[in-house]
Amino acid sequence: MEDLFSTGWLSPDGEYIHCSTMDHYSVATDIVEERNIPCESSYYLDALTEHGWIQISFQRLLGHGYIFLYDGNNHATDAQKEFLRKYFDEEEEWVSEQGIRDLRYLGVIDDEEFQTIKDKRGMKW
Repeated sequence: MEDLFSTGWLSPDGEYIHCSTMDHYSVATDIVEERNIPCESSYYLDALTEHGWIQISFQRLLGHGYIFLYDGNNHATDAQKEFLRKYFDEEEEWVSEQGIRDLRYLGVIDDEEFQTIKDKRGMKW
């Protein structure tokens, strides 16, 4: 990864667009406008996730670590899974419990690996 706490947006075709933890909205606005992504509201974060983009964020408070925000109606593409697998392999210690659950849902880690990680970390659920 570019640096520790690297956050940004991941397109359905696996393109990673880096941004700081505080710039997700402004970068989302740029992406939506530059790529003419349909948006029914002015909340561009939702527009991107509705069109299959995944937001990679780092929470510094409660349960700090990486999380992956996505639209629950979409699943990760193969390109996204490949990128997130490499991301996870490099940053595993910094992925939060919620992030681990996100990666399981997205199909980046399977049930067996999830259980191994859950046991290793002492995760309750």
